[in-house]
Amino acid sequence: MENEIWKDVVGLEGFYKVSNLGRVLNANTKKIRKLVKDKDGYYQLVLMKNGKRVYPKVHRLVAEAFLKNPDLLPVVNHKNENKTDNRPENLEWCTTEYNNSYGSRVRGVLQFNLDGSLVKKYQSISSAAKENKMDIKTLYRWCQKVGGIGCGYKWYFEDEMIGG
Repeated sequence: MENEIWKDVVGLEGFYKVSNLGRVLNANTKKIRKLVKDKDGYYQLVLMKNGKRVYPKVHRLVAEAFLKNPDLLPVVNHKNENKTDNRPENLEWCTTEYNNSYGSRVRGVLQFNLDGSLVKKYQSISSAAKENKMDIKTLYRWCQKVGGIGCGYKWYFEDEMIGG
């Protein structure tokens, strides 16, 4: 492809290359590797490292090859929130906290008594879980049920409230 730039996959130099378009090449066979979407919608693939299979995410391979990370930040964020757009200009190194609160992923949460009266509005699911000392994944499941009951309250994502 025109304007495609290839660099070694970090940690697998000489064996695999990754491009600025998010494609991965076997450096020995010169064949493009097949990408598959994982359960969360990110591209990943199978590579061999020291005789063992590894399953890296493509956006991480691109970021490691093309983006500087002087602060040693642990997470790669997709700026446009498209999990399949793995071009370097769409990726950035960040903290876990920044990544979890980025863009449209932040959804307000409403807490209601069982009689239907509003108890509190939270800016995010993480703030609701933290303040109520509960597991974020459990609270997320209750909110997904639209009025799911947990810990004696009904929980809603603010943007899914009927009539709201």
